[in-house]
Amino acid sequence: MILEPTKLLAVDRAFSRILQSLGPGVRLGVGNVVGSSAALLSAALAGSADAGEDEKAPRRTILLAALSTRQADAFYRDLPLFTNVPVLRFPRLEAGGEALPDFASFKERFDTVAALERDPGAARLIVAEADALVQHLPPFQRLAESVIDLAVGREYPLERLSGALSEKGYDRVLQVEFPCEYSLRGGILDLYLPTEENPLRIEFDGDNIASLRRFSVETQTTIEPVESVKGFLPPRNEVGRTHADSGSVPLTSFMPDGSVVVLAGAEAVLCRMKDVSNSVDPAPLPGSAGVFEKFEQETARLVRLECESLPVSESGGANLDVLPVERIGGGANRVVEEVKRILGKEEGRIVLFAPREAERERLLEIFRAADVPLERIEILLGTLSQGMAVGRPRTYILSTDELFNRYRMRRQVRPSRYRRAIESFLELKPGDYVVHMSHGIGRFHSIKRMARRGRQEDYLIIEYAEQQLLYVPATNIGLVQKYIGGRETAPRLAKVGGTLWQRQKERIKEALVDLATELLEIQAMRESRPGIQYGEDTLWQHEFEAAFPYDDTPDQELATDDIKKDMESPRPSDRLLCGDVGYGKTEIAMRAAFKAVNAGKQVAILVPTTILAQQHYTTFTERMAEFPILIDVISRFRSAKDQREIVQKVGEGKVDILIGTHRLISEDIRFKDLGLLIIDEEQRFGVTHKERLKRMRAEVDILTLTATPIPRTLHMSLLGIKDITTLETPPLDRRAIVTEIHRWDPELIRNAILRELDRNGQVYFVHNRVYNIEQVRRELEKICPEARYTVCHGQMDESLLEERMLDFINCRHDVLVSTTIIESGLDIPNVNTIIINRAEMFGLADLHQLRGRVGRYKYQAYAYLLLPLAGAIPDAAEKRLRAIEEFNELGAGFKIAMRDLEIRGAGNILGKEQSGHIATVGYDLYCKLLEGSVREAKDQEAVEEIPCEVDVHPESYLPDDYMGGVETKLEIYRRANACGDEAALDGLIGEVRDRFGPPPPVALRFFDKHRLRIRAEKAKIFYLGIQGRTLIVKFRDLSLAGSAFARLESKLRLIAPDTVYYDMPLVPESPEDALSVLLHLIRKIPDASTSNSPSVSQSLGPSVINKK
Repeated sequence: MILEPTKLLAVDRAFSRILQSLGPGVRLGVGNVVGSSAALLSAALAGSADAGEDEKAPRRTILLAALSTRQADAFYRDLPLFTNVPVLRFPRLEAGGEALPDFASFKERFDTVAALERDPGAARLIVAEADALVQHLPPFQRLAESVIDLAVGREYPLERLSGALSEKGYDRVLQVEFPCEYSLRGGILDLYLPTEENPLRIEFDGDNIASLRRFSVETQTTIEPVESVKGFLPPRNEVGRTHADSGSVPLTSFMPDGSVVVLAGAEAVLCRMKDVSNSVDPAPLPGSAGVFEKFEQETARLVRLECESLPVSESGGANLDVLPVERIGGGANRVVEEVKRILGKEEGRIVLFAPREAERERLLEIFRAADVPLERIEILLGTLSQGMAVGRPRTYILSTDELFNRYRMRRQVRPSRYRRAIESFLELKPGDYVVHMSHGIGRFHSIKRMARRGRQEDYLIIEYAEQQLLYVPATNIGLVQKYIGGRETAPRLAKVGGTLWQRQKERIKEALVDLATELLEIQAMRESRPGIQYGEDTLWQHEFEAAFPYDDTPDQELATDDIKKDMESPRPSDRLLCGDVGYGKTEIAMRAAFKAVNAGKQVAILVPTTILAQQHYTTFTERMAEFPILIDVISRFRSAKDQREIVQKVGEGKVDILIGTHRLISEDIRFKDLGLLIIDEEQRFGVTHKERLKRMRAEVDILTLTATPIPRTLHMSLLGIKDITTLETPPLDRRAIVTEIHRWDPELIRNAILRELDRNGQVYFVHNRVYNIEQVRRELEKICPEARYTVCHGQMDESLLEERMLDFINCRHDVLVSTTIIESGLDIPNVNTIIINRAEMFGLADLHQLRGRVGRYKYQAYAYLLLPLAGAIPDAAEKRLRAIEEFNELGAGFKIAMRDLEIRGAGNILGKEQSGHIATVGYDLYCKLLEGSVREAKDQEAVEEIPCEVDVHPESYLPDDYMGGVETKLEIYRRANACGDEAALDGLIGEVRDRFGPPPPVALRFFDKHRLRIRAEKAKIFYLGIQGRTLIVKFRDLSLAGSAFARLESKLRLIAPDTVYYDMPLVPESPEDALSVLLHLIRKIPDASTSNSPSVSQSLGPSVINKK
């Protein structure tokens, strides 16, 4: 349901005058445009232009221009509350550089232009910020020349299409992930058009298109088949970038005559456009030079409404009868009082916008209980940016945020087109160090096809000590993993056939059994103690979670469920919540804290820094403002008197949630009824603090938060002995952070700061040396005097540090020059550029954490890593910097983990002594050994390390001309090897068929061999081979042979304690027949896990067992 703005403004004489004045070339001032009334006015104009069935009614395009991106986003959210007319967003293009065009904004801009060209007479609303209007577009004729029209069955030679893509500068890649990329594999071409939501898979049959399918970037598999696609194929250099050549035009040139341009805050908007257009500085907005004049020329044929918040002269304008409204706040009782006061003043009404149904129901409940006349209150679903009072009698239009005085940084949630699911996978490339399960550490050379016993197969070539080469069949790729050990220096190559490797493995196994046993004992102790058992969620809990302004990611939903199950169980809980920077850990913690307080318990939140304590205090207070929860903070920012009062209140139960640094776990703080302790980044605390926390673990529920990624492999190894939940899905509207490495460059620093100021943003400048940080500030003031600077570091007076941080948060400074005190958890969405000085001095984890301080809103974020002007950089430091530059995508922490953080992560969870074990055998093998040790400690059956060998002669491999590059083949080889059941293998075959087309016979045989392997391993067989008409089967457990072959008609011969020969009725005529026979026979062998197997003698009797 929406408001009807034409009815709200119908009695407003100013609105009538505006309607009467509409005509090409008209410029009219409009006053009293406050709150969201610019959106209301635009919607009213669109509503009056919505013809419906009246063909004579005018249809208009309305362009609503805002000063800033944030204001434009607010209008974009507001407009659908007032109208059903389509609303389009025309954003500014970020200057992402050659490497990272702004694809998302390009698509929105293109969709707007395409809609105008497709149906110029339709009614529509367009929202744009001032910057977007002075960024040129290529003329539509140039885009129209790039139309691509594809249809199933149509002739369109593959060579012609691939040639056109190459000419237009599109990137040919192995796997399509971003717009303007394509991939070619045999008769299949994957193409990501920059104007489409998802990439397209085009399968050819000769010169004809056999099928068209949209597919997912994340999974690379089909989303839906389509019969035809008509899109645009613009040159890559025109995608996601601004245009300033002589043929380019502003948006207004696409708008039909008589369209209305509504300038919200006209003076400021026009001034901004003029300044940017005339700027001689290259930093602010590329492609905008001289555009303002063209905009002025174009609007001469349009209607221009120049809106201001103050009244305008009645002689040349119209003043709306709209008043601003004040925020209320102060809890439910104060809200009820104010609502009654408003309704008592006049015969008006109140319209409230609630973001979710739960909040709407709660408001109705509050008003009913207070006898508020509900017939004069309407509560609609939606998010309004700013309220207003409209018309006579007044209609007060408010959001629930204004009712309860909440301030939220709302992000527009929409599906990401480029986000890939985050996985902890090992990407193997030539030159990488690898670990072979049996032979130890070597160096991977390449993958090579070789003949063995008359058949071709792919082999991984691995170099060992003394230049020995080991050839590993690709079917056994599961024995080989990329080496990740956390060493700054290269590992030592093992010697093939040596005994050292086996001794090292055994030594680590023994240590891991001890570790697993200790962890299980800790878990058993926790299980044996009675804990706090919380009840199920209350109505307030549902309301609190419903008020979260964003949609939960799937991981957040699972994490919330995990933690609630812990709290509702009778045993004490101790859970680790891991998630990359900005992935929503704090929200999950707030839900747990709210549940505890709701049950009458107190909550303590322990954080490593005073700044983070203050930020958490602000976040918790704002988030819980609607509920009677008492929150306080204790840190060195508070005076001694304040601290004494807080300690007393805590002891009396008058504080529900206490947030603090290590001061919070001092002996003098005694909670009246502590139920939950939340620890943020426990590894940042010292030994003494950890001992105190160890004692607290025996008494209350614990939730530990960490931004150090815990890879899935380590997580799975710890299942059953450590409660871990991971957040791996990034928020939907985040962008990858542009990360660049530079020598000290004053011009680059100046441009970076100016670009941020240009979009009303702020900058972090990190300099981790207190002794000369003021000198650095003075140098920055010389480089860019336009900005306002402040300095913060940990050695400052507490009150001064707090004052400066609050001033920066409140935008009284543009650049914060600081040490690494900003590293942990600081969340200021307005800061989207970070410059890190002497970046070579930082560890990889520190750089990742610092970079995570920006990019926390929808704006493009930038991270500049500065090196000294001259001098060599150590190799290890250069590797760290290149890694942070390479892994700049969302969730990069999980990839960086494979370089550095996994080692730190293992140390955080299991103790630092484990890092040495990881360095010895490599991360992946360490996880396998740990998993085995855990199973042994729990008296569970061990998982076999060595896969079954299928020794049959037909050639089976993945051809180069079918699958493409080495990395893709290695990925499929590894995934096939990892399939533990036939359903997983069938799924992989289906994916391969989807991505690469029908597999050739040699590839089908490769998958058939894996099907044999899977079935054989379930029957505890570790070798299958054929010699003539004899099938050779080697069992890990000979007792299984009886049930395995009881259904077969011919005789078995027991050759060795673990080996059986089976004489087949017929000799296979070819290797391919042998494979078919094996597949037929293996289906008759029951699963060892489900069979009660008699021995061979019991099953078949002595007459059929003949020793060779």
